[in-house]
Amino acid sequence: MFINRIYLLPLLFLGLLSFSAYGQKNIQLNNTLIFKVKEQYRTICFNDKINHPQFANISTQLGTTNLKKIFPKKNKEDRPNFIDLSLIYQLTFNAQLVDVETAIQRIAASKIMEYVEPYFLPELTFTPNDTLLSQQYYLGLIDAFNAWNINQGDTSITIGITDTGWEPAHPDLISKIKINYADPINGVDDDNDGYIDNYYGWDLGMNDNNALFESTSHGVAVTGIAAAATNNTTGIASVGFNTTFLPVKISNAAGFLTHAYQGVVYAADHGCFIINCSWGSYENSRFQEDIIKYAQINQGCLVVAAAGNDNLETPFYPASYDGVLNVAATDQSDIRKSNSNFGYHIDIAAPGEMIFTTVGNNYGSNSGTSMAAPIVAAAAAIVKNEFPTYTAQQVAAQLKATTDDISTQNPSYINKLGTGRLNLFDALNNTTAQFADITNKNITDNNNNLFENGDTLRIITELTNFLNPINGISVTLSSSSPFVNIINNVSSFPNLNMLDTSSNYTQPFTVEILSGANLNESILFQATISNGTFSYNHYFNLLINPDYIHLEENLISTTITSKGKIGFNDNNNTIGRGFIYKGKQLLYEAGFMITDGSTRVSDPIRGASGFDQDFGSIFNVAYHPPYVSALDLIGFMDDLQSPNPLQVSIKQLSYAYPTSPNDHFV
Repeated sequence: MFINRIYLLPLLFLGLLSFSAYGQKNIQLNNTLIFKVKEQYRTICFNDKINHPQFANISTQLGTTNLKKIFPKKNKEDRPNFIDLSLIYQLTFNAQLVDVETAIQRIAASKIMEYVEPYFLPELTFTPNDTLLSQQYYLGLIDAFNAWNINQGDTSITIGITDTGWEPAHPDLISKIKINYADPINGVDDDNDGYIDNYYGWDLGMNDNNALFESTSHGVAVTGIAAAATNNTTGIASVGFNTTFLPVKISNAAGFLTHAYQGVVYAADHGCFIINCSWGSYENSRFQEDIIKYAQINQGCLVVAAAGNDNLETPFYPASYDGVLNVAATDQSDIRKSNSNFGYHIDIAAPGEMIFTTVGNNYGSNSGTSMAAPIVAAAAAIVKNEFPTYTAQQVAAQLKATTDDISTQNPSYINKLGTGRLNLFDALNNTTAQFADITNKNITDNNNNLFENGDTLRIITELTNFLNPINGISVTLSSSSPFVNIINNVSSFPNLNMLDTSSNYTQPFTVEILSGANLNESILFQATISNGTFSYNHYFNLLINPDYIHLEENLISTTITSKGKIGFNDNNNTIGRGFIYKGKQLLYEAGFMITDGSTRVSDPIRGASGFDQDFGSIFNVAYHPPYVSALDLIGFMDDLQSPNPLQVSIKQLSYAYPTSPNDHFV
């Protein structure tokens, strides 16, 4: 029945929040938040305070014990696409007064935040093994000995080892550290970079200049693989040979990675072309992505990261952020290491089983994608030295274009271990390597862009050639899904010189969506890029039959859902437009709340024990012939999913007007 004595309230929390679902094994601090202030409030932002009355009041309510800019030395750079880190803060509050989610809600309610997030701590990605090896099999497997006849790297190229620290007393490491001669140890910040006496790197976890490992020597092992002294009649040889390293300790005394992403910034700012991250989590966030983009775009770095050690086909971060070289692990026989993560998001594989390296002040073996990543990072450093004009993307492309095919050894993981296992010799010797990839996509249905059953999609792609000229290239689109029929599956591209980009605008792919697909069905597509000699598979997912609609008819951009949420269709604020007015994001969380005024409440928003999911769709939100406005939407839902339902049905109508004076609301 439809009733009219029920109070139906759209509950809004204003202020953008990017809040991701907690992944397994993730650690977060229960008394710390990360947030970024909106640009228009820059003038009220200082290193340890924000002059905003409402924020100050909220801060007092939270029992704030510390507020500080994470990057106080950063200033905004007015350059296109550059990432601004200057307004990112860390706030520590009294966890006995409020929990993390409540603190996020209150901070976001100040309306001055671009995002507010928990402070997630990534974890190391290795499996210790006490058995020592008498030789470094992995050097032969990646053909490093022949590679070194071509190029042995150079001390001018530095790998930033963001990890748990190094061992300065190790005879195979002390001579390879990148020394900061501009800031000798004299108690003065001679180079004015905000770090006093960072002559031998920096310990961000303890905020001092002693980057010596404390509770775990994981960082020592990673460092030895990448950059131990080589050809010195002592110990081991590193993949990087002459390449230097910068120790950036990101852990505290207990071994928690409290400053992982700050370490990426430090490495990027201190001359590291390659940044190795043998750590991560299944949590992604706006803060983390800002940091990775800063390293890539602002500083031109190549970030190399471990894929994770949980035998999962699940994206792991930072490895799975765009542009990061995502490294899986294999064993001595080129078989996927049993616990290495895998998937179409992997870029490359490298040995990660029983890797003999520096351990503490001695030697030993470790295993995991943590050990595979520095092998690739060191290879990238030597490739950069061989091809000095290459950008970070081109170095990654050269590595991916010259791998050894290991699909025969891994029949269950075809295309899920990247392009293959690293071959350093081929990466240096193959001066005619070709590699092109899809760098942008535009998908439309020439209607409402909901991508529903019966729609025919038009897929336009941009293809970028990163290496040597490619002629006669084509892209073939395929999918194993029974819910799509690819009508035009091939697009041809013109000859592409190095770093050229072209699109298939004149002959786009066309795809028909067939009946039978579930709501919010994800369709996996494979785009095979080939010219007869070069071939590469690019994968992407497309969501069809969504139970939500984006409204973008006027000055407001938002998302209307079928289950009572407004702005976002998920609990993590990743699916939806939020509530954008004149280009500015205003929404933290919104949803309908319905009550009988006494004890029963139905809603789709967060409560005392997580998110409520009280509403279910009777008829998904859909376009309705315009009657009231230029764009009318209609949908029906009930609250029967509530543990104590009011047993009501709700008719939801949404309107948008494109012209003034009614273009300021929906």
